Amino acid sequence: MRPRELGDRGGRWRQTLAASIGNLLEWYDFALFGLTAAVFSEQFFPTHDGGAGLIRVFATFAAGFLARPLGGIFFGWVGDRFGRRRSLTLSIWLMVIPTLGIGLLPGVDVLGIWATALLIVLRVIQGLSVGGEWVSSMIFLVESSESHRQGFRSSFGLVTISLGLALGSGVVLLVHSSFGDGGWQSWAWRIPYLLGGVLAFFGVWVRRVIRESPAFVELAESDRRAAHPIHAAIRSVPRRIALMMGAVGISTVTFTVFFIWAPGYAQSHLGLDARSAMLANTAGLVTLAVLTPFGGWLSDVVGYKRLYVGVVAALTAAMVPGIALLDSGTLAGAMLAQMGVGALLGLLQPSVVLARLFPVALRTSAMGLGYNVPQAFLGGLAPLVCSGLVQRTGEPLSPALFLLAVGIVSSVSAWRLPQSPPQDRG
Repeated sequence: MRPRELGDRGGRWRQTLAASIGNLLEWYDFALFGLTAAVFSEQFFPTHDGGAGLIRVFATFAAGFLARPLGGIFFGWVGDRFGRRRSLTLSIWLMVIPTLGIGLLPGVDVLGIWATALLIVLRVIQGLSVGGEWVSSMIFLVESSESHRQGFRSSFGLVTISLGLALGSGVVLLVHSSFGDGGWQSWAWRIPYLLGGVLAFFGVWVRRVIRESPAFVELAESDRRAAHPIHAAIRSVPRRIALMMGAVGISTVTFTVFFIWAPGYAQSHLGLDARSAMLANTAGLVTLAVLTPFGGWLSDVVGYKRLYVGVVAALTAAMVPGIALLDSGTLAGAMLAQMGVGALLGLLQPSVVLARLFPVALRTSAMGLGYNVPQAFLGGLAPLVCSGLVQRTGEPLSPALFLLAVGIVSSVSAWRLPQSPPQDRG
């Protein structure tokens, strides 16, 4: 079965929407944690030192990221053994629990230390879900698209990630503006989480229309599925997995630092008010969302690897000026930094170049490992590392050196990526 057999154009776009909606919902929920970091510091990690409280919040944030490789392994096994559709269905169901749970969780004034413990558990569940969602949806979109439009079609999965984060930022901004600092700190911060729970149920309903990807249907019919895909991937394509880990590092840390860590840092250390921090964050995410389809189209035209290598190099070069603009402590500086980084991330199109690294039989497992390990140890720890560097050195530009080092590794890894998969192995 070939992708063109999926049906008419409307049918393909319904499949694209259904596959992408989970990214919007899951990253909406994921963004809320960074945007409500200052509240969590008071509600779940009370301390006289605001900087120390923020570090503890981002340590909890890291716990969710550290769970992602486990989610990638589990959902990789599901995707390669039972289909991309099954993996997508399970991952979105799993997101409902932590989203509603965080919105309903009492603070330490009611539950004591149990409030903190339960928050960490909910973050781990959230990390397990996200560990399967991005990889499963990107593979599904690439495998279900016409070969000459794989970049453009799969870019909509990336659009919904940025739209989800922008929606989270926008909802937080709206709720905060409506209820003021007092209402927001007291109880209104829960509203975005409860709304996310409702949206997650909507996503479950939308995903009912998903049909299995043609590539997996062909794999299943030929009985070439691996019995233990994660073991087979580690044994047969370890170098490709390692190169993928290195290549995605810069986008992982850049995204986390500028759109998750930056809003809380700007408020707690730079004196930027909450409304301005959220406004700059939303502007950057909207920029990312608007440019992503163009980046997808451009990758189909100029070549997937060529564009990817160029944008990785540009992101690396932008790290020092980006952090310097953020550290200005002004709305204009924050907007320039986040919109500039958002524009570059919009042009970065990893889906096709990474999916083509691996055979169909091992693709979800290999990509799940190659994507989620750097997400855990770079993306998850980046806010903690950046906060720790600033606090220990007293130098506002110190996070830029960390980002620059990751960027150099990513540039070399991206340059060495193969452009076609090895022969499928069952």
